[in-house]
Parts: sequence; C-alpha cells; structure tokens
Amino acid sequence: IIGTAALFDGKYVAGLDQTGLSQKAGSVFSHVKILSEPARESARVSISNCDCFLAFDLLTACASPALSRLAPERTIAIVSTSKQPTGDMVRSTAVNFPPIEPLVDTIRSRTRADRLISFDAAHLSDSLFGDHIAANMITLGAAYQAGALPISADSIEKAITLNGVAIEMNISAFRVGRLVVADPICLTPRETRKTSFIPATILSLNEAQGIINEINGAGELRRLLEIR
Repeated sequence: IIGTAALFDGKYVAGLDQTGLSQKAGSVFSHVKILSEPARESARVSISNCDCFLAFDLLTACASPALSRLAPERTIAIVSTSKQPTGDMVRSTAVNFPPIEPLVDTIRSRTRADRLISFDAAHLSDSLFGDHIAANMITLGAAYQAGALPISADSIEKAITLNGVAIEMNISAFRVGRLVVADPICLTPRETRKTSFIPATILSLNEAQGIINEINGAGELRRLLEIR
C-alpha cells in the first residue's frame, strides 16, 4: 500500500521484505524507501538511517535487526502495543508476554521521544470493526497523520482501492488511525474522556453518513465531514 501510494504521488520506491517464517509466528521485517528520483542503491534501510518506524508487532520491533536501524535524532516511531503471541507462547501457556511499557521505552530511547505514538491498534480495530485485521491500517493512518510518511492521504486511499481487499473497511481504518493522532478524544466514551484513553465503538458508518446528509454539506465541506 505504501509503495503503491508513493508511485501515485510520482515518487520512486525500493522495497525489501524479510518474511522468514511469518506463517509460523516468526519475525517479519519490511524495508521501504521512498525516493524523489531514481537511485541505484540497496533497498535495505541502513544502520541508524530509518525515518519512519512502523511497529506492527512490538516484540519484533524490539529485536536487534529493527532497533539497529533507529536513530534518536531522526526516527519517528508509531507503535502498536497489541500483544502478538510468539510461537512459544502459542505452544506453552507457561510462556507469558513481557510487560508492555519497558518494550515501548526501549523504542522511545532510540527514536524521537517527543514524536513517538503508541496505542493498542488491535483493541481499537476489534472495538470498531469486530476484527483485529484492520490494526495495521489503523497504525498506518496514525503514521500519516503524525507527518511521518512523505505521501498523500488521497494516494494511500487510492492504493487501498486498487488493492481491492476490504476496501471500505481499510479506508475507514486508515481514517481512524488519523483520528488517533488528530483527535483521540473522539474515540473515547463520553464518561471517560476526563480520565484515560479507552478505545470504544463510535458511530457506525451508516449513522455518520446520516448525520452528514442531514447537514446537507456539499463539495469540500462534505469531503472533510466524511473524512472526519
């Protein structure tokens, strides 16, 4: 999706996927370079040369192959704190997931701490869509809204449409991710808004569309309301 969106924006893309044994709960690392002009260089992100770090899997993100790419003065990290079990955890109930905060702190210490964003993307996805499958797209939306991706929102949504998989859900998930950064309070229950961030189900798409139709907005106003 990221690579296709960059192409829509007239940029050049180099990518490398190290999938390993992902189908058996193994680690997956993906390198993506977005370039303003073609260049003959490795698709692999070099040591301390990462601009945007998307941590879809917290344990994998804290492994040395990933951490070595980060730089405190350069890297913006968007971290999903969802607990993704390893193969050992699946096979044995005696193996527990480690505490979340120390893992996030590990990433924070190696990136721009003032720009780090962390949230439970799978929980939010389950709350809004009834499935955790949209968690990665929510995380991507947060990265875009944080200014960590040099591509446009329109191109990302065009890439989602071109991909042809769960288009409506994925576009909605991308927009939810943007809200996580732009206005997280709208994703919390009214009675808890003065306390902590607790993801909760917001208006359904049909309910939201009904409100927009009642307002009778048109043109740019309608487009902004639909994104909101």
